[in-house]
Amino acid sequence: MTPPRKDTPVLIDIRPALLKHSPTTDPTEPWGPPDCDACTAHHGTAVRWPCRPLTTVAEVEPTGTGWQFTPRPADPHAPYCDAVDEALAAADIAPDDGWTSTVDVLAEDGITTMCSLVLLWHGTSAPAADTHPDGLQATWDITSGWQTAALSPEGYPEHPTDLPLPLWARPRDVAAAVHAVLTGDRPPAATAEWDDTGTRAAVRAWHEDDGS
Repeated sequence: MTPPRKDTPVLIDIRPALLKHSPTTDPTEPWGPPDCDACTAHHGTAVRWPCRPLTTVAEVEPTGTGWQFTPRPADPHAPYCDAVDEALAAADIAPDDGWTSTVDVLAEDGITTMCSLVLLWHGTSAPAADTHPDGLQATWDITSGWQTAALSPEGYPEHPTDLPLPLWARPRDVAAAVHAVLTGDRPPAATAEWDDTGTRAAVRAWHEDDGS
């Protein structure tokens, strides 16, 4: 497998997402932020637009006359994120929202690109409703690994806690740990790592190409 390089990005086709995930405005709040019509109907609660399916394939920026869509290069860690999503869905705890990103951050040795994943469960979702009434956030990034944090009533993560998992934990172990947190139990520790060495090599190459 040839690792993706930043100088030859693979651009994702955003047209299917644009057609399906269109914005809609609440008639009672015509000046408020738009919601995604498809995601709001699916989840039964308002989901702000641009939503996760759209922002995973494009940078969405407001302009003076509307919105500008820039196709997003394929994130090198996307296969891992997809595998985690599938494991969470198989465990019947699919997140309500989330996104992947590659963000430039300031590190000790200069600017580096941080591969990350954010997953959110609303407080109204079972099983989060009983143990996390304001919601739960689970995050992964290439330096810190897996963490969870309860959300405040304002939607901010509070007191992030490391999950007892390796950096590249197997998706099914991630699902087991997150399920335990959602239900108020102690997350089980795991040491086995995901065996997709191609994706892990691609992420390493991405960071090396960034000069980190």
